[in-house]
Amino acid sequence: MAKKAGSVMIEKQMNVEKFHKLFLVLDAWIKKKQQGKSMADFLKRNAYHSVAIYGLSNVGRLLEEDLKDLAEIRYGIDRREISAGFPVFRPEEDLPKVDAVIVTAAYEFDEIEEMLKKKLSCPIYSIEDIIYFMN
Repeated sequence: MAKKAGSVMIEKQMNVEKFHKLFLVLDAWIKKKQQGKSMADFLKRNAYHSVAIYGLSNVGRLLEEDLKDLAEIRYGIDRREISAGFPVFRPEEDLPKVDAVIVTAAYEFDEIEEMLKKKLSCPIYSIEDIIYFMN
């Protein structure tokens, strides 16, 4: 019984950390937008013409909306079956070539990056990193 309670507490703590990180990312993103800075500028500055978005939950949908008229979103990657305005692949599928991948699951970025590096040769960015690199 105590073992189960301990695992529940660990899971709750992980969720708190995950949502805290999400809050910080969204807070920084809004502040950059208020300063007139955008992710599309980062992509243009680095000559990334086609991108894939990993993670199409809330943050992924916000990113899609932010980039839709300014960059080519070639496809999305998600563990779940999701419909979008572009093709969506599961992580285990063959992934088409893109100039860069933006991972919206910032809390799990390290594991996702390792997995994607085995499949793609392009740069893989955490949305968090792009937000902080936006000038």
